[in-house]
Amino acid sequence: MPPDGVSLDVNILVTGALPPQEALRKQWRSASLASTWLHADDWYHPSVDALLEALSLGSSAESACEGLGFARADAGCGIGEAIDDLTCLFSTLNRPTPVAAVRALTIGWVDREMISPPSMSCVDAGSGLHTLEYFTIRLLEVYGTLNHGDHASHENHLLLFVDVGLENLSLCDRVGRSAGMGHTLINAFGAGHPIAVLGGGSYVSLIEPSRGTAPSERALAKNIEQSAHDLGISEFLRRPPRVWCEPLPETHEEATALLLAQRRR
Repeated sequence: MPPDGVSLDVNILVTGALPPQEALRKQWRSASLASTWLHADDWYHPSVDALLEALSLGSSAESACEGLGFARADAGCGIGEAIDDLTCLFSTLNRPTPVAAVRALTIGWVDREMISPPSMSCVDAGSGLHTLEYFTIRLLEVYGTLNHGDHASHENHLLLFVDVGLENLSLCDRVGRSAGMGHTLINAFGAGHPIAVLGGGSYVSLIEPSRGTAPSERALAKNIEQSAHDLGISEFLRRPPRVWCEPLPETHEEATALLLAQRRR
């Protein structure tokens, strides 16, 4: 057998000692979710099957690894998480992760990161809520008041998070959930209120408790459940919904970092 990292042209799935492609995909996913991957909803991508197919045919898998790396970066996955996910595949096979596979994955990831980002959109098409990128800009308005001596500061604001995510939903189910949650949250907070999509069934809003205009955490959770029932999407939501608040960090940079961390949680 050639040294590790020299070649991926090894037919590892048809030797008779390893699981078939569908079973291996499930084992890989389970291992990754248990140790590495943070959002079950966005683990699967067609590039996963492309890699498994290349391995099953005994053909070079480097191109498939590049495709997987590109897809992981496109989904917002960090390079460390992407490599750890790939390692879970080979750990499932009780094999060391080939250096060539990691190199190819990294090349694909970097290629995607080097593409100029598209122009920023303010509205998430699936829900009608704000995009996270626009939400962070809206936060600048709050921190801007601090710089001008306004005492209605970060201490008077909270970030309210909502998580209704469930695993193993189909694309159609996720689309229905997204549209329903957009309708529910806009009705709860009012049109124009800063509410953003984090992904994976998670959302965030900026609230000022002292104004008494935002629903309480408990009231919002009940509102979400009732609305989901009325819209016929209860089976697509975590029940009960997770709703919690966190203090708005002292700086815009810290707030952005917190939101990005929640996006991948």
